[in-house]
Amino acid sequence: MRKTIRSVLAIFCSLIFVGIVVFTIATWSDANILKNITFNELVDSAIQLKLEQSRSEFQLGLLITGALWALVIAKRDEGRILLSDPAELTMFIFGNLLLLGSFICHIVYLERIGYVYSLAGGISDQSGLRSFPDVFSTTINNPYRLQLWYLVAGVFVAALTVISAHLLKGKK
Repeated sequence: MRKTIRSVLAIFCSLIFVGIVVFTIATWSDANILKNITFNELVDSAIQLKLEQSRSEFQLGLLITGALWALVIAKRDEGRILLSDPAELTMFIFGNLLLLGSFICHIVYLERIGYVYSLAGGISDQSGLRSFPDVFSTTINNPYRLQLWYLVAGVFVAALTVISAHLLKGKK
C-alpha cells in the first residue's frame, strides 16, 4: 500500500513539473517594446522591494535545495532518500528541477532589471522629467512571477519527498 502511495506521489510530482513548464512556455515574453513611466522615489522603492523579495525567494530556494540534498546524505538509521527507489528518485529529481527553475528565473529577472536600469539614464518624457522603462510590465515582471511559481511548486514537491522518505517508507 505504501509503495502505491509513493508511486502516486511520484506521478503527481511529475504532473506538477510538466504543468509549470507548460505554464512557463505559454506565458514567457521576450518582447522588447516597453512603455515609459515617470521615475520617482516611489518607483525606485517599489523596484527595490521587488528585488529584495526575489532575493529572499532565491535564498529560500537554496535552503530547501540543501534540505533535499541532506536527505540523500542522511545516516542509515534516519529518514533518507534512496536513489535506487524509482518513486523517491522521481520526486527528488523533479523537486530539484523546480527549484533550479526558480533560480534561473531569479537570474533572468535580475538581468532584465539591470537592462532597464542601463536604458533609464538617457530617457526623459515630454515634460522633461526623468523617465524609466515600465518595470512592472509583463515583459520585465514575468520572470519574477515565474520564480515564485517554481519556488512554491518546488517546496511542495520537496515536502512530498520528505513525507515519502520519513513516513511512507516501509521498514526494512
